[in-house]
Amino acid sequence: MSHALLLTAHGLGAGLLGLALAGLWVADERARRARAAGALAREMRRAALIEQRLLAPGVLLLGASGAWLVARYYGGWDFVRIPWLAGMIALFVFQAAWANTVARARD
Repeated sequence: MSHALLLTAHGLGAGLLGLALAGLWVADERARRARAAGALAREMRRAALIEQRLLAPGVLLLGASGAWLVARYYGGWDFVRIPWLAGMIALFVFQAAWANTVARARD
């Protein structure tokens, strides 16, 4: 896969992640201000839809294209010799696992 295509996929993943975070923030604010149970349920469904349609694909695309870019540029596992890059990858994996397991309070 070409470098330009990988960068485009990485940018698309970052854009999806940003849109999802903004949409979840708006949905959470609307849910916080809801006066009726129906309005609260509607906003919670909207947040779940944003998570399924934007957040999950964005994280997967960002992670996959980022891993491919790192593996291609640094020649596989040689990136572990660069502390900031290894730390950034470990933080991304930890945050994705945390968000997918612990932070799912709505389910």
